[in-house]
Amino acid sequence: MIILLCEGPSEYAYIQELNRYLRENEYNFKFIPKPIGTGFYSEVQKKRKEVRKDNPRTPIKIILDDDIYVRNEGSREQDNSTKFAESGFKDEFLFNVHNFEDFLMLHYDDETLSRWLAKCSETDHENVPMHSEQYMQLVKGMFPDYEKGELLFSPINQEKLDNLFRHNEDNSIFIKSDFATYLKNRLT
Repeated sequence: MIILLCEGPSEYAYIQELNRYLRENEYNFKFIPKPIGTGFYSEVQKKRKEVRKDNPRTPIKIILDDDIYVRNEGSREQDNSTKFAESGFKDEFLFNVHNFEDFLMLHYDDETLSRWLAKCSETDHENVPMHSEQYMQLVKGMFPDYEKGELLFSPINQEKLDNLFRHNEDNSIFIKSDFATYLKNRLT
């Protein structure tokens, strides 16, 4: 078992679906999702301490979006982001560039991802991450039924994971995920 601290319900739903895939494909590990409710350092640290106390020997990884840290350069959130690097558990952090919906788009075929990247380019999302109100409108333009806390797709299958890993390694795509790298290493 590997505990995954994650920001919210969308990540939780993804991890549950990923566990189904792992079980059906007879992998010898599973993830235990533990939502934090936010990506702010103080809350992440508090949740990690609580989970570690109850699970002293279980590996913990922390999946976070980097959008609040990139977007709020110079603010309290940015100052706290340096604490991630200085923490005694920095190897546990797995960041997504920039939000979880970007991470989900990496699972799609080249054409769908290209459409998303074009929308990102129009808003300069690569350099100035959109707020959820803005990117959710764009996501809903492509996937009208999508709501936070749900998956853009189901089920997770080998094709979706192959797309995720291939796109994550493509240097021409700005969206990256430390979790995708971690997952690929676990699966191979």
